[in-house]
Amino acid sequence: MKTDRHDALAIRKMVELGFGYPYMETDATIALKALVVEREGLVMMRSTTKHRLEAHRAKQDASTILLHDSYSGLLSVLERNSFH
Repeated sequence: MKTDRHDALAIRKMVELGFGYPYMETDATIALKALVVEREGLVMMRSTTKHRLEAHRAKQDASTILLHDSYSGLLSVLERNSFH
């Protein structure tokens, strides 16, 4: 059986026996983590913008006057940067 407690005890024993090393983040890993967080935000922004554009298009279809579209330009910029 494997549990967090068993894992913690096994790790503690290995450290006590001199295995392993203290983890230190490097500048590169800090930069990479920041990039991942930024990408996550941009992906979420793209998703939200797609949903807003769909809602805008539905309103436009129901309207007899032309509505201002502020989403298409933003979406094209987000998709051009390809955050897939």
